[in-house]
Amino acid sequence: MKYLQKMFSRHFYRSSLFWCVLLITGYTLGGFILLPKVINSQLVKQVKLNLGWQTEIGKVAFNPYTFTLVIDNVAIKNEQGENVISFQQYITDFELRSVMEGAFTFANVALQAPSINLVIDKNGLSNFQQALQTQAAKLPDTNSIEKTDSTLVKLLFDNITVDAGIINIVDHSQLDTIKYTVDPLKFNLKNFSTYANAKESGDYQLNIDLGNGQTIAWTGTLGIAPFRSTGVISIVGLETNKLWQYAAQEAPYNLLHGTVKVDANYHFGMNNDTPEFDLFDSSIELQGLQIALKQKPESFIDIKTASIGPVAFNLTKQTLQIDKLEIDAVDFQIERNKQGELTFLAPFAQHADPVEIESGSSESVADNQFTWSIGLIKVNNSEVNIIDKVPSVAAQIALHKINLQLSDLNQDMTHALPFLVSYHVDDSGENNIQGQVTPTPLNLNATLDLKDLALNALQPYISDLARVKLEQGKLSVAGAVSLALDAQGELHGDFEGDIHVVDFNTEDKILKQRLVGWEALSIDPIKVNFNPLSIAIDKIELLKPYSRMVITKERSVNFAQLLVEPKDPQQAVSEQDKSGDNQDEKPLTLTIAEITLTDGDANFADLSLIPAFATSIQNINGKISGLSANNLARADVNITGTVDEYGKMLVKGKINPLGGDLYTDINVKFDKIELATLTPYSGRYAGYVIDKGKMSLDLNYKIAQRQLIGSNRLILDQFELGTSVDSPEALNLPIKLAIALFKDRNGIIDISLPTQGDLDSPDFDIGGLVLKAFLNVMTKAVTSPFSMIANLAGTTDQHLNSVAFDFGSNSLTTTQQDALTALADILINRPRLILEIHAAVDKEKDGFALQEQQLAEQLTLTDQNQKDRIESMEELLSSLGEDDTVDKIKAQWLEQQVNSTPEIALNGYEKNLYKALVESQPLSSLDLTKLAKQRISIIQEQLIKNNNVPENQVFVVRPSFGEHAQEDKVLTVFSLNTH
Repeated sequence: MKYLQKMFSRHFYRSSLFWCVLLITGYTLGGFILLPKVINSQLVKQVKLNLGWQTEIGKVAFNPYTFTLVIDNVAIKNEQGENVISFQQYITDFELRSVMEGAFTFANVALQAPSINLVIDKNGLSNFQQALQTQAAKLPDTNSIEKTDSTLVKLLFDNITVDAGIINIVDHSQLDTIKYTVDPLKFNLKNFSTYANAKESGDYQLNIDLGNGQTIAWTGTLGIAPFRSTGVISIVGLETNKLWQYAAQEAPYNLLHGTVKVDANYHFGMNNDTPEFDLFDSSIELQGLQIALKQKPESFIDIKTASIGPVAFNLTKQTLQIDKLEIDAVDFQIERNKQGELTFLAPFAQHADPVEIESGSSESVADNQFTWSIGLIKVNNSEVNIIDKVPSVAAQIALHKINLQLSDLNQDMTHALPFLVSYHVDDSGENNIQGQVTPTPLNLNATLDLKDLALNALQPYISDLARVKLEQGKLSVAGAVSLALDAQGELHGDFEGDIHVVDFNTEDKILKQRLVGWEALSIDPIKVNFNPLSIAIDKIELLKPYSRMVITKERSVNFAQLLVEPKDPQQAVSEQDKSGDNQDEKPLTLTIAEITLTDGDANFADLSLIPAFATSIQNINGKISGLSANNLARADVNITGTVDEYGKMLVKGKINPLGGDLYTDINVKFDKIELATLTPYSGRYAGYVIDKGKMSLDLNYKIAQRQLIGSNRLILDQFELGTSVDSPEALNLPIKLAIALFKDRNGIIDISLPTQGDLDSPDFDIGGLVLKAFLNVMTKAVTSPFSMIANLAGTTDQHLNSVAFDFGSNSLTTTQQDALTALADILINRPRLILEIHAAVDKEKDGFALQEQQLAEQLTLTDQNQKDRIESMEELLSSLGEDDTVDKIKAQWLEQQVNSTPEIALNGYEKNLYKALVESQPLSSLDLTKLAKQRISIIQEQLIKNNNVPENQVFVVRPSFGEHAQEDKVLTVFSLNTH
């Protein structure tokens, strides 16, 4: 009691204890109760004043003894009542060592679960800026207010932490609204100050966690006056595709996905007003990049990893050095559309205008002091898929296991860069290209090693040109290639190496049969000069080549049917124009030292015949040596083969198909070809089947100065036609007679068919020439058979096709006997021929001659003078009772004496007496028949008896009596027939 009285006494209020208790009590009440209320009201007031937004605060607590401020559950809402800023808790710890530090010092600042909703309008103003501007417009003019010192307040933070934050961003400033969220956001900064240490920069740490494995860490020093910083920045998993949205409008492509990892060591500072920046021992790694065309949901470039580093950059020295750029697992999809354009280049087509460089500009690459270098560029285990939609059926080619190395790249493009590329094409072996390339001016020296490229990948392109299926085939190329661009911009270079194509096979899509193929094609070595173009080949080896030619049911050649007409007629016209434009180009210089064929096979079939015909040439072996485009060069040809089983083929001679002046002197021989297989042809064109026979052909063609001179020798051995066949296309000729005319006693038909023609003639056709020559020979044989056999006998057909008898005569002259002997030889050598004798008697002329013969037996006038002859004839006429005839003739004589000389009149009198005597002789038809038989008999005797012609080859046709006299002769005519 006394203690309380003493405590409230007047003297107590004057004691230090009272004032100490009072101060502590006031401090405690002000810190725990009053200050939180002040902070709450000021925070609400300032937000409303500056932003015009409402603030809701769950709780504000302050501990005046630990200097800890805690604010819980704050939400700041805009005029629409939407949360703009909120957080779950804010904590800050003030330190009393601020007195010693000379700055406001905070041991810890922590913000828990902050949330910010940031909205940017079309003008690029955020919702915060809009609110500030709106409120600033409502406040009174502050221009008259005295400006305070803008020096930064000295602050020192030991640790700043943000945890479980979230930022929602809606950006309307771009063409397309961008929405993205940073969640969760974690932030940690250590040792941050707003002032400079007198001796050194401050040491700081910053850690930001953006969620989904995205972190940003920085450790280093930071100086304010002057500004300088040295440190290490580490960025892990940053999703670059979200940042890409801001570049999407200007960028040609969309970045669908990608993360970046950066480890950078740097130094930055200001030297007076000049910035200094040095980046060293740094690296950049991009992962999971997916790049797509705009408006396309799928990517055309996928990159698993792209590593860049170590990287060094010096701003002062203007140098950039990258030790290595390494890209792993690139997946590149290349598409060519129907118009022939690469789709991934389409974005650049809108900006295809060339950039004009002012001619007066003195700046050049050489003047630029910036230098850069990349020690090594590597691409590992990558893939390129090519889809070409230009063909009717899209072509697809996959390049995989691509590895590339390019070394020593820098701003000096005039030095050689070593490179190496290896890859596989579909199922091919490993292909390698390595060498050196100089970009400026272009110069390339490389070696190629391409293995087993599958040629059936070219099928879509072939299908648009021909109805041919490329079933298989593998291409290999090995060699060295060089390319160089000269001062005039022309490309020069060459290739030297070898080319191999194995297991090549094609199919006729229409007939579903094998068309062309081979087991192995080797071109080794080959040298190609690109400008001017020239090709030199040492040897071409073709192992087991195969080809099939077919005459279809419609009578067209299969190769012609296989060609596909262009869908666009303008395309064909354009191709013709291009070929016309190339007429002035220099001719190709081509030399092939040797072509070797081994075990080849060629097949021919004619499906237009009934039954169909087929044959083959097998075991084709041979060599062509010395092919050249030189006009004076001549290549030797020697090729053999087997036709069907036992027939032989030989092609031998000299050719020059590559020169400007085509030259050939070639012999083609077919020996002992079975003819029975040709029955379908003989049935169609001759009207008979072939029972048996063998054919040999000996063809020779000489071409010089565009003129063809050919000789074709056809030999048929034991050729026999069988039964007849109805055919509307059969020749209207006695084919069997023609065969009998040509066939000798040994059963051999030997025909020569000379041909000639002008290669420049639009109607030139070598096959047509031979056929025309053959038809001419056959037609001549059956229409003028004696002319043909006369050529065989070395005489004229006039001496063989008839015998000219004097009037009334049945005797043969020596010449006629020789002609019949020659005819007999021909008949003997052609036992199938039948000679038909058409005896003829001129009733008037031959009859008069027979009467003369009878008169000669009764009256001999040869040894008498004219007077005695006249008297003898007058007496004989009188004895025959022809006195009136004598008187009549005398009267005519007397009349003639008046108009002519006595001598002429007397001669006429004698002639008339003689004629009257001859006509007075008896003559019967039997006498004429007898003369015909005598003439036939003398011919038969000469042929059969004297020259041993078989009787069954000589036949007599019923004699003819009429006016047959020709040039004082009567002809007995022969005709030929066959058994």
